[in-house]
Amino acid sequence: MGGFDEAWLSSHQQRMAGLQGQAVRHALDTVPAPEPAARKRVRPSRLPPEARIKLLAPRRPIADEVVLSFTLPPSVNKAWRNIEDGKGRVRSDAYKSWILTCCTALCDARLARVDGPYSCLIEARRPAGAKGALRDVDNLIKPMLDVLKNTGMTPDDRHCMEVTARWTGMRGDGGIVVVLRKWRDA
Repeated sequence: MGGFDEAWLSSHQQRMAGLQGQAVRHALDTVPAPEPAARKRVRPSRLPPEARIKLLAPRRPIADEVVLSFTLPPSVNKAWRNIEDGKGRVRSDAYKSWILTCCTALCDARLARVDGPYSCLIEARRPAGAKGALRDVDNLIKPMLDVLKNTGMTPDDRHCMEVTARWTGMRGDGGIVVVLRKWRDA
């Protein structure tokens, strides 16, 4: 015969499974089981932002529309800095601080999230003064989408089907209103 018959193979597998189970049981019997540690309850507000995001994001209810408000992110020129020795670019301290502020506020607010494909409307007040006149509205898109993804408000940037960014006619402190809507394919 060129191979094993099915009855022998089946009995062999059962014998091996039984032996392995016994060997594992004997090894475990010799070592005392550790006592379960008392689980400490930690308030999300005391966790670092990364842990808070992972803990709270899945608990957010799902909504068809969410309206949020933020402060303006640093300009693109101030959001990134070059690493010495020409090894690339990293986030600046100002940009990290803005991200941390936004993430902390969103996590503490426990707002609803948008799940699946979505559209994003970003309306910003242009900062007053000469520097405000030089800001580009398209530089607001990527930082906002990154914060929304990092806080669990949206699943990922790749699910954003449409982005509209515009300056409002008002000048002021540079606030942003973001409206997230579940994408409805027409």
